[in-house]
Amino acid sequence: IAKYRARDVAAEPAPELLSGGTEPAPAEAPVPADAADAAARVRRQALASLRSGIARAVAAKVAGAGGDGSPPEAHPIYTQVESALDDSTLEGLVGQLHTASPELAAGEDHVLSGEVHVVPLAQVLQLLQDQSQTGILTITRGTAKVDVYFRQGKVEFAFAAGVSEEFLLGRFIIDNNLMARQDLDTLLKSRTGSTQLLGAQLVKLGYVTPGELRQVMGQQTSELIYELLRWSAGRFVFRATKELPAVALDAALGLSIEGILMEGFRRVDEWHLIEKEVDNFDVVFVRNEDAVAHMGKGRLTREEQTILDLVNGKNTVKEIIRQSRMSSFDVSKMLYRLLSIKLLRKRVAPVAV
Repeated sequence: IAKYRARDVAAEPAPELLSGGTEPAPAEAPVPADAADAAARVRRQALASLRSGIARAVAAKVAGAGGDGSPPEAHPIYTQVESALDDSTLEGLVGQLHTASPELAAGEDHVLSGEVHVVPLAQVLQLLQDQSQTGILTITRGTAKVDVYFRQGKVEFAFAAGVSEEFLLGRFIIDNNLMARQDLDTLLKSRTGSTQLLGAQLVKLGYVTPGELRQVMGQQTSELIYELLRWSAGRFVFRATKELPAVALDAALGLSIEGILMEGFRRVDEWHLIEKEVDNFDVVFVRNEDAVAHMGKGRLTREEQTILDLVNGKNTVKEIIRQSRMSSFDVSKMLYRLLSIKLLRKRVAPVAV
């Protein structure tokens, strides 16, 4: 697997679209908390705690806070440090720590760690299943971080930060025709400043059932692991736990590693073929209008037509992925098909005179 280089579309995830789900609750019971929204909230709280802790330590050391009896928070250096450490900066520092030393970041309870290019992630996943392990497998590369929650060798949930928008759950809700894109966009705009969980709101409004929400969560988790299988660099660490956090217990996906690996390997093989033509997400394609006209209407699938319409001689592959709200795999596969039947070609940069 290591021979296939990763090709992520770097983007900060929009927490509004990350959501989870559970099996249907009894009629009188409240809708269970949206798992991924809950995880995002816990992460923000952790970052806030880390921010204040660093600011307090710096104020105490640099400014000699506390010598005059005042708390570190009372010194200007505390406010300066705290304001400088926004969430993005803190996540970058945490990501560097995970990458450089996942053992240190994980604490003393880690039982397995290593480099992805030395030990392929597929082998790690298989080992955790074979040993019926319960715990959290954390994989990091740069500022990207994915936590995969295991219970008795099954994958219960995966949560990511610093990855492409294509892995947000909203994409899977649209792909499964559970909501129209316009309806979802309108709902997200109306949620500005709202503290209500997105998943709970979708169920309450009747857009999705708890079972449907759980199904798309399973797709989201699987897609994240497929992408991890393509990473040729990064670090992993597994922490064994007796109990999983609520975010994983509520999701309870129970996904089999064998099924995930079979599909993941198939995609890796397809990527190997696709990359011969779509080898750079910054490349721009142009339409062969004569071939498009000769093809006629109705001979392409809806998805292929969508991608063809987004090829305008200006959009990069990365921009096409974002505008289509499809996965990088699906978009690249369709671009490969369109290239194969000569409907597209790479744009050639003008030669400088």
